[in-house]
Amino acid sequence: MREKGIADDRYIVLSVTLDPEYDTDERINHYKELFEISNPNWLFLRGSIEETKKFTRYFNFYYEKNEDGFVTHSTSMYIVDSNDYIRAHHDMAIGKKRVNIEEIANHLESLIK
Repeated sequence: MREKGIADDRYIVLSVTLDPEYDTDERINHYKELFEISNPNWLFLRGSIEETKKFTRYFNFYYEKNEDGFVTHSTSMYIVDSNDYIRAHHDMAIGKKRVNIEEIANHLESLIK
């Protein structure tokens, strides 16, 4: 986004845990360190189980935790505007398929401008 001339304070990246019982604040911070995520506009949220269910229902996002504690989930990312409308949908990385960062950046840029 910086290469497009868009400052970090113009958008937010939001990651939400689907397993708030397992993903403690310490584990989330470790994850951020592991992937060298330090941008102040990249936020990691951890709510209650009920808040997580409500959040995923809003986005029609599937997830399930089995009896062994393994979480399966949809592989979707969303671009949401300032009025809470979903403006774009993108796939997460799956196997060898990588996230199309340029496409996401273009969608963000069009919303910001």
